[in-house]
Amino acid sequence: MALTRPLVIERIETAHELAALEREWRALAAAHGEGLPFRTWEWNDAWWRWFHEDHVTVRDALYFRAFRSASGQLVGVAPLILVRRPGVGISLMRSLEFVGADPNVTELRGALVDPAWEADVYAALAAHLAANRRDWDWIRWQGLRDGSDGLRAVLAAPGAELPREAAAHWLRLDGTWETFRASRPRNLKESLRKCYNSLKRDGHDFELDVAREPAPLASALQRFLELHHMRAKADGLLHHEDVFRDTASRSFFLDVCTRLGARDAVRVFQLRIGGAVVASRVGFALGHVLYLYFSGYDPTWSRYSVMTTTVAEAIRYAFEEGFKVVHLSAGTDESKLRWRPERTVYREGVEYAPGLRGKGARWFIEAVVPEATARLGRNARYLLGRRRGTRT
Repeated sequence: MALTRPLVIERIETAHELAALEREWRALAAAHGEGLPFRTWEWNDAWWRWFHEDHVTVRDALYFRAFRSASGQLVGVAPLILVRRPGVGISLMRSLEFVGADPNVTELRGALVDPAWEADVYAALAAHLAANRRDWDWIRWQGLRDGSDGLRAVLAAPGAELPREAAAHWLRLDGTWETFRASRPRNLKESLRKCYNSLKRDGHDFELDVAREPAPLASALQRFLELHHMRAKADGLLHHEDVFRDTASRSFFLDVCTRLGARDAVRVFQLRIGGAVVASRVGFALGHVLYLYFSGYDPTWSRYSVMTTTVAEAIRYAFEEGFKVVHLSAGTDESKLRWRPERTVYREGVEYAPGLRGKGARWFIEAVVPEATARLGRNARYLLGRRRGTRT
């Protein structure tokens, strides 16, 4: 795809250069970040602080690219990490991946782009990476909306393949909570009725506490981590990953929530019964969007479906506070679909460098990684250069 407007590409390859971009990045994210916490400067800076690695199997380097119009206006940022894997069976393997090599913690990866410049930014990025093929053996593309100008620009690059889809679900908040609830499917309305009535029947009064000020927020985040861990370890329930089980993931989570909380962009929804917090869900309040992130609850209260009640009360809160969208996060499961949400589809895939190194990278990804992971489980992470805080 030919460029229609010239862009200046700025390399961001040190922590100092990343810090210098904060003000402009925050302004661009406020205008065009779609209410996604993963597009904020705080998320990307904290990710680099807590997740980047430099050891025998994985060596990361900042490879961010900022895009400016001819007038100097920032119109896009591609937060890429150059990952070198020197100990995986050949002399060196190098990949470019968007910030968030942690399919649990960072739910939606990709570039931050002004939609008016989308085709230009992605065409410039693809051309820039093609001109620097000596840096990488493969690129993991993510976060491209299905049917978008950005997707078309990337697919125009030789060797780019984006066959996989990832979905995110969200609710448009029109009218009032009462009219919205009445418009939901019958099975959901019946489920909500049972949730509320079962607590009342057994004499349990509940209240929703929304933590957002610094002191209560800090306490609420710690309680969330406890409940998230309890839910992940519970027997007899649908398995949920303990996303924040390792030190790096917990430290990152608390850091980014503290930073975003300092500008009133975090809400922790806590369901209290008898004064105790039995269920919790973290939300990010960015512009007119409330993004519902991970949850946790005390399994002893599972028979009351306390998590469903917490989500319903969070949506009610969004109506009362004037939000226009509640984002139910990435992934497809019944807990999201029963709200009859709207869906955004993203395309993702891998582009391999031409020549022998690209062929070797394809063989490694398609043959070696699945086989070793299947045989070795978590131990494969150390042999294949997988980083902490990720699923193997």
